[in-house]
Amino acid sequence: MEIDQLNLHMGYDAYDYQRDYCGLIDQAKVSGDNVLITMPTGMGKTLALYYAANNGKTLYVTPIRALSNEKQDEMPKMFPHLSILRDTGADRGNRKDFDYVNQDLIITTNERLLSMLNTNIQEDVMENVEYIVIDEIHLIGDINRGSALEWVIMSLKRYYPSVTIVGLSATLPNYKEFAEWLQAVYYYRPAEDRPIPLEFYFDDPVPYDLRRMTEKRRFKFNQLMRWQHKFKEQFLVFLSSKRDIETYAKRMAGLSEHATLEDIMQKGIAFHHADINEDMKDTVLDEFKAGNIRIIFCSPTLAMGVNLPATNCVIFDLSFWNDIGYYHELLPYDKLTQMFGRAGRLGYSDVGRVIMLGQEDELSGAKYFVENEQNTNSQFGRVMVDKVLNMIVNEHANTIEEIGEVIKTSFWIYQNKDLNYTEVVEDAILLLVKYKLITKYGSNYFATSKGKMVTRLYVSVHTVIDALHQLRNVKELKSFYDFFRIFLGNDEFLASVPFDERTDGKFIDATQRKFRDSKYMYDSLLVNVYDKDENAHIIMDKSEQLQKIIALMFNTELMSNLKIKPSKSTLMKFRRSAEGLVARLGQILSDDLKYKIKDTRFIGTLAMALKYGSLDERKLELYSIKGFGEKTIELLVSKNIDTKEKLFNTPFKTLKFYGFRPSEARFKRMKDEWKGIRQTSLDW
Repeated sequence: MEIDQLNLHMGYDAYDYQRDYCGLIDQAKVSGDNVLITMPTGMGKTLALYYAANNGKTLYVTPIRALSNEKQDEMPKMFPHLSILRDTGADRGNRKDFDYVNQDLIITTNERLLSMLNTNIQEDVMENVEYIVIDEIHLIGDINRGSALEWVIMSLKRYYPSVTIVGLSATLPNYKEFAEWLQAVYYYRPAEDRPIPLEFYFDDPVPYDLRRMTEKRRFKFNQLMRWQHKFKEQFLVFLSSKRDIETYAKRMAGLSEHATLEDIMQKGIAFHHADINEDMKDTVLDEFKAGNIRIIFCSPTLAMGVNLPATNCVIFDLSFWNDIGYYHELLPYDKLTQMFGRAGRLGYSDVGRVIMLGQEDELSGAKYFVENEQNTNSQFGRVMVDKVLNMIVNEHANTIEEIGEVIKTSFWIYQNKDLNYTEVVEDAILLLVKYKLITKYGSNYFATSKGKMVTRLYVSVHTVIDALHQLRNVKELKSFYDFFRIFLGNDEFLASVPFDERTDGKFIDATQRKFRDSKYMYDSLLVNVYDKDENAHIIMDKSEQLQKIIALMFNTELMSNLKIKPSKSTLMKFRRSAEGLVARLGQILSDDLKYKIKDTRFIGTLAMALKYGSLDERKLELYSIKGFGEKTIELLVSKNIDTKEKLFNTPFKTLKFYGFRPSEARFKRMKDEWKGIRQTSLDW
């Protein structure tokens, strides 16, 4: 479809520069190149997607589900002739009915596309694909998700060289370097070319003599009230806490804390964060676009590519509270630029205003980021060994030469030209052979059953190596702490746990008092940690970090007098992560563990301890009974009823006398279920 026909469907005429980059897409298709479009937010990069989808089967890859939903809702209205399919994490229940072949446009996320390329639907998805449009392609530099996106691009370049990759970004200062690696022609417009200029406001810092957080936030809220009276256009207000998002939205609407989202929307105000259901999120965005809502209080995820016509953007929280490290951390460059890029949208306003709220040091840091762009750097080195194992497991490459041919195509190797990719691969192979994750036959390498399991269960190779290393240095596992060293003594779990010897000694003391029976309490915990400066994993002692996080995860029992506690959601996140690692590593290390542990059922007890945040073995068996709350369990334990057998062999009348609250019928059902499970176990 020509650009003039596209204009008729869009309802507006493309700008000259948009015609230019669409022409570049046509040229790249003929020459076999890819395309990189780097322009400030608000200049209309999305037209590249419209153009591609109307000129051949297209995959549109986004970093977040909200952006996928927006395009799923928006594009059928503009282009009713297109057959469009969305496949993200929210659509997993419908996949058996998906027809990937006969689509004009498939909308997906980075991680879902990676999964598609590794499963049997790959051929259907990629059949007749002409273009792959990757939005926010600069996220290849994201520590957590960047390596997955890089692997997707490497796979596409290797297996589908005829498909044209179109990368879109608003913040990619080293665009020339990136375009060379991508084998792309590029279209670049500097920030000064932004059609809607930005005005930045850094004045009126929060005074340092305001010590309490409540005082600082009250001061910033009063600042916000003044700004929204001064400028009458729409506002996006970015905050880091979901609780604060809702609290300040209700406060500005003049309603009580019990008000619902529907209530405050009646006042022209709304809030938007991850815990709101998808339908309400869409309603909030639609009402904002229609002009019925003037102010949205939202989390930073809303800044990632979603098209909202906001003239004013307020960054309420320039830093976020790290409640494990007890310090404030300035927002990273990419998140900050994403947020202020929402201000001022083409066709909606003549100016965009970015209002920063914070103390003087926060404002100085934000101003530095505004004035000094930060390069995007590869994160592939962190997971390179994992990708080598992945290739061998899936038999995509089985010799050092074949693996080297893949690794050398990474942005990581491209940026670090001093690295010898052959030596890098040889070192990775030696490591995998040493820990029996792969084995050699002739010149080929093949995965062992353990290596296949590591890949299938999505466990980092270095996490497995750390666990095996800890196992080899113990004679017998007895204490909870001994198990924590094995399962949680790795950078995958401990990377976000800082330690400050000036303030964190109390955590170490609490853990050491609790586990003084462990023979290994005072031993070093040597862990593989990726050093970005060295471009390699180095060994570090992480025993203090492990002991600190144990004290925090079980603070109710270990540190009941702790004045400042991390949020329940933070601790739950750590416990869930730990529980998952125990389950997955337990499978991978099953053969290794049986020589070090007398009763393998203890691993289940460990998982239960993490799930419920308790180290009291008397309680843990009772926690597995569905519907029993903390008070019921405390009651039973106080009466020395600390196992299921004791519980179900106690007369119901006696339990009732003790204050047991569940009904007799419910107790009988639980007892019958326990008897059935117990008999099955005995028969086995």
